[in-house]
Amino acid sequence: MQSIDILNSKSDGGLVNMKIYSILVVDDDETVIQFIRHSFKEINFVIKSANNGYQAINLLKSRKFDLMFLDINMPYMNGETLLQRLKSSINKDKIILLTADNRKEMIQRIVSMGIRRFLLKPTTMTDIRKITFEMLKIEAETLIKREFVPARLNFEKSSDLNDLLIHVTGIPDENFPIKAKEIFETQFYGYKYSKIHFNVNPEFKLSLNAIEILEKLVQNTINISHTPLYDIRLSGGFMRTINTDRIKNNKVLSKCKY
Repeated sequence: MQSIDILNSKSDGGLVNMKIYSILVVDDDETVIQFIRHSFKEINFVIKSANNGYQAINLLKSRKFDLMFLDINMPYMNGETLLQRLKSSINKDKIILLTADNRKEMIQRIVSMGIRRFLLKPTTMTDIRKITFEMLKIEAETLIKREFVPARLNFEKSSDLNDLLIHVTGIPDENFPIKAKEIFETQFYGYKYSKIHFNVNPEFKLSLNAIEILEKLVQNTINISHTPLYDIRLSGGFMRTINTDRIKNNKVLSKCKY
């Protein structure tokens, strides 16, 4: 598989940390979720949330997270039951207990399950970020603003060379399709594939004009490879989270399969 980074127009290629970190917040209090989301809103973090243990289990089945903030008292399935259900399937060193319940017996039970880091509510944005950076071993000054995270193209051809799989990750800006076109022209110009699959990551929707950027990317690929629209496949986390009406109303993407 060939991998190519496409830096955003404002990016500095010498920046240290361009990874997109993902955090899962499990809490039934929407105020807490929004508070944590706000704590990381400008830097390269993506925050997902669940309001109880059942929702958290479903999210954990579909993707990996770098860190989890976990409340204890929640409806349907509380944090303690969630920890019992997860057992050894999750790294307990990546879980932060975030609770207003400071009863000694409860804390002892959670510690016995392998949890070592705690924050008592109410907490501060400074404490949220401090404990996160410590647990992920991140130097705050190495982080970058979210819009500077480069997009990445991964190309993978099928064994018979008839199908092309393109993984799109990162957060592209409006110049991404233009730069991608230049790469396509050197890699695939004039070659007609039976199918081209675009696997688009969920962070793609953080781009200001995600649909328009994807449309231009697909159109440029069609023009270069001479692959018809109906042989273009769209998939991935972005496609599962975007409003399907936005796809259906787009004259290019609506003709693709997804």
